[in-house]
Amino acid sequence: MLLHRVIFKGKIKEKGKKGVKYILELLLKDSSEILSYGAQGKFSETYPVFRNIWESNRIRAKIKKRIIYNELIRKDRLKEKQKFAELRFLPKQYDFPSTILISGSRTVTIVWGEQPIAFLINSNAVTKSNKNFFELLWNIAKK
Repeated sequence: MLLHRVIFKGKIKEKGKKGVKYILELLLKDSSEILSYGAQGKFSETYPVFRNIWESNRIRAKIKKRIIYNELIRKDRLKEKQKFAELRFLPKQYDFPSTILISGSRTVTIVWGEQPIAFLINSNAVTKSNKNFFELLWNIAKK
């Protein structure tokens, strides 16, 4: 599996499954609440074992998360009792091809596919903008 890392002025791009794992592990180092939208269950599909390890580490560190999913996967997500987690759902017609995660001063975009790619931007301005958009979606999304 190829892994490429390109770093320039606060931005990291990771390619491939190992690269995405690396960036997801970085989010846990912040110990800040994790906000996510565009989550369609691709993390579970792509990394079933790693997802369980990552979730265990998140729970052990008592890191809260708020996630906005698509209504299509409501049943699957509500079956899982996740600690330190709040879930909300957007209507089926609002489908996102990528996932955005926000934690601390970091914003991550994961583009899912056969070779997933993750972009990490370490910027308070970008994070603030994405947090504002997340809160807007959070208020629209249903419990």
